[in-house]
Amino acid sequence: MNSRDRWWPPHWLTAIAVLHVINLLTHKIATDTTEEMLWLSNVGLMLAVAGLFIRSSLFIGTSLTMIGVAHAIWMFDAACGYTVGLHPLGSTTYLRTADPWHWLATSHHFVLLPGLIFIIVRQRFFERRSFLAACAVFALISVSSRLLLPASVNVNYSHKIFPDVTLATLAEINALPVPLFLLFLNAWVIATLFLPTTIIVRGRVPVISESVAG
Repeated sequence: MNSRDRWWPPHWLTAIAVLHVINLLTHKIATDTTEEMLWLSNVGLMLAVAGLFIRSSLFIGTSLTMIGVAHAIWMFDAACGYTVGLHPLGSTTYLRTADPWHWLATSHHFVLLPGLIFIIVRQRFFERRSFLAACAVFALISVSSRLLLPASVNVNYSHKIFPDVTLATLAEINALPVPLFLLFLNAWVIATLFLPTTIIVRGRVPVISESVAG
């Protein structure tokens, strides 16, 4: 059975996902923050929507690998903010002042992770190339963020990792030559974000290549 013959969400849901990406991009253009489309989270969203559109389990698996841990952390921080009024990680404090359009544009942080998990569990397999694809995608966007975007926006931490944290070791890492810094950044993201998701998912659903999925 090819992955296209497996269960997929209805086309109307794919259409809503496409409209969400368009809304997100429109919001970024209107607020002059288009560079933020290169953030790992937004690239993961676009991969997921593309996967829904072309019925690609590789794109779905790659998206989940990329955003799994990051979105879980985001949701935890948001949940703390809404329940106890404290954002322990500080990643969702912007929600306090977000207008309805901004809130709608960022709403995929709430639904993308559970949605991808549901699709993979429903299909009963995880594309084995997802991990390598996620590593390749992040290598591309981290290098692009470093070379093409200003340090002031620091997309994907491509210029400095946690610049507000005052640790001597972190300062030394951020001062590394660009190639070594990007190598460390990619290794850190793979170890803390991509590997945990891959290990958890692979332990619960079969791992099959899309071309031979059956």
